Amino acid sequence: GLGLPRFQGRGCLHCHVGDLERPRGEWDYASDDKPEKQIARRMMTMVRDINENHLAGLGGAEGTLRVTCYTCHAGRLDPTPLTDVLLASYEAGGVDSLLTEYESLRERYFGADAYDFRPDALSGIATTLAQRGAFDDALEVSARNETVYQDDPSTRTATLTLLVLRAVTDGGAEAAITEFRRLREVESPSALTPDILDVLGWGLYQEDQQPVAIELFEENRAAFPDVYFPLESLTDAKYSSGLIDLEEAIGFYEEYLERFPTHQRARNRVVNLRRGG
Repeated sequence: GLGLPRFQGRGCLHCHVGDLERPRGEWDYASDDKPEKQIARRMMTMVRDINENHLAGLGGAEGTLRVTCYTCHAGRLDPTPLTDVLLASYEAGGVDSLLTEYESLRERYFGADAYDFRPDALSGIATTLAQRGAFDDALEVSARNETVYQDDPSTRTATLTLLVLRAVTDGGAEAAITEFRRLREVESPSALTPDILDVLGWGLYQEDQQPVAIELFEENRAAFPDVYFPLESLTDAKYSSGLIDLEEAIGFYEEYLERFPTHQRARNRVVNLRRGG
């Protein structure tokens, strides 16, 4: 489960006291001198506890589930997730160190269970760096993600989101809208999706920057008039902020339903609003 070598008992030496110069019969298997053995004992106790006292009590199909060392370690000694490993590399040596570590791990483990190399890994790290204000490093990480996953438009969308986020951080809603409009002229529609302003808008809304968020929602609604969720975000944000009353909120959805009368989510939203939901 930890990917330790079996040849000549080499992996046994990770926990047990001995060396390859002596026959294995002379090793001190009973010794607890190595901290790795003490850790392994605690981990094995944890695995037993999970299986016997937690999973077994679930009943049904879930009650037959069992965890093993492999569940977390997946063939590597350190079960730390990829994003944490890479961020630690960044803290130690900057973005070059992070990307070098990524390439090394990907070359060794891609296709195995050890790490999650899907595009969201680097996208998430880029977002974390951007939130710290390290936009240049974030964009470099996102650019590498685009190179690795050239056929996945979500990686380009992630980069465009960072560009708009940097604009709103530096210059507020006006700068963000200007950047978004510039990108609309040069980028593929498959990459410049309505998710960009929607995600950024709700992030700002939750940070008590409602006026800026609503400006982004309004721009998103104007850019994607036929898409439902920009309407929902704009309407809900305005209604929650007290900028429109209940009847005005319902009116926005009813206007949308005049154009798309079979849209069930919009219809449900009207029903819920009328019930006070």
